[in-house]
Amino acid sequence: MRILVDSNVYIDVLLKREPFSGVCREFLEKCRKYRHLTYCTPQTMRDVGYAIHKHTHSKEIAIRAMFYLHQTTRTVIGITGDDAINALFEDANDYEDALQYLAAERNHLDAVVTNNIRDFQKSHVPVYTPEQIVAYWEGRGEEWAKAHPDLAGKMPQ
Repeated sequence: MRILVDSNVYIDVLLKREPFSGVCREFLEKCRKYRHLTYCTPQTMRDVGYAIHKHTHSKEIAIRAMFYLHQTTRTVIGITGDDAINALFEDANDYEDALQYLAAERNHLDAVVTNNIRDFQKSHVPVYTPEQIVAYWEGRGEEWAKAHPDLAGKMPQ
């Protein structure tokens, strides 16, 4: 599975933000263990570096966080000028999130994983929370499908 991982997943892990940090860490560990390919954009690198630096006031810690992101991500995919223009017309809640999902779509990724599904409603690439993906991978598919009938049947293998 080829997955674009949104900035907030990495930031939740690195800053240990509850209630998300545990499941986000578990999601990233399962991606590595089961060889799912994770992707991010340069925007994600920037967001992670900024958030960590703002929280810790340490350039060194921010750089280490960005190296962590680089080590857990298969590829950094670019955002093109066309993505930037197309995002203007997406009628999305958040321009930057529109850039993310347009890059995922252009790169033919299977899913976007974020803790902020609300801002990805216009995405043509399926969008899930780390909790949803982990539950599905752990074989709790039926339980998960009952809790999320709007997404049932859309989970990639």
